[in-house]
Amino acid sequence: MRRIIPAALLAAAVTAGPAAAQAGFTVYAAASTTNVVKALAKKFEEQTGTPVTTSFAASGSLAKQIAQGAPADVYISANVDWMDHLEENGHLVDGTRRVVTRNALVLVAPAGADTAAEVAPDASIGAWLGDDGRLALGDPQYVPAGDYARTALKNLGLWQKLKDRAARANDVRAALRLVETWAVPLGVVYATDAALTDGVQVVDTFPADSYPAIRYPAALTDADSRAGRRFLDFLTGGTAQKVFRKAGFRKP
Repeated sequence: MRRIIPAALLAAAVTAGPAAAQAGFTVYAAASTTNVVKALAKKFEEQTGTPVTTSFAASGSLAKQIAQGAPADVYISANVDWMDHLEENGHLVDGTRRVVTRNALVLVAPAGADTAAEVAPDASIGAWLGDDGRLALGDPQYVPAGDYARTALKNLGLWQKLKDRAARANDVRAALRLVETWAVPLGVVYATDAALTDGVQVVDTFPADSYPAIRYPAALTDADSRAGRRFLDFLTGGTAQKVFRKAGFRKP
């Protein structure tokens, strides 16, 4: 005998079941997290059945979009300053902010290039760039990697010599591409970016005390996003942290 389900109960079941499971959300994340956040979004979708939309750009650009009402549910920044900016202006959900990973800063050259560059106080700019070479880095105005690079170079006594020879990219991945394509002899990027490609070689690592700790804070930007809240918890869990480690990121 077929069991007849009342229409009202059937409608409630449909609403609470598949529809709820399919309610997706959007993550705005720093360009330097592109590969790892895509991998984590895929894992989260597989575990929960919840679709995840991702958008990647410089942290500053994303923060400005969120402040102007862009439909993000979760924001992952490559530094604390842009997260502070959103928090101070009421764009974060209280109590959801947390650091999810860390990174380091390296000097890179095209793979196979013969370079005498080294990261040291008052290093020879001629050894770095020759007569007319330029140094690729993210634009310090908007790109955290560029801001960290500028700070490190200042602390090493190199910024005044290099600032007029900087090739300022829209994000750290764009700076990496300038080095990969031999458009510039050197660039300053995150260690995780350098590890992504065989097109560059790490020339040297910047001293950890030459720039602030590179923390990646994440927070909820839509209080009604239950799935976004679960994703934030997922980012700090064991599964996600193993993915971060495998990609070269460091413990929070």
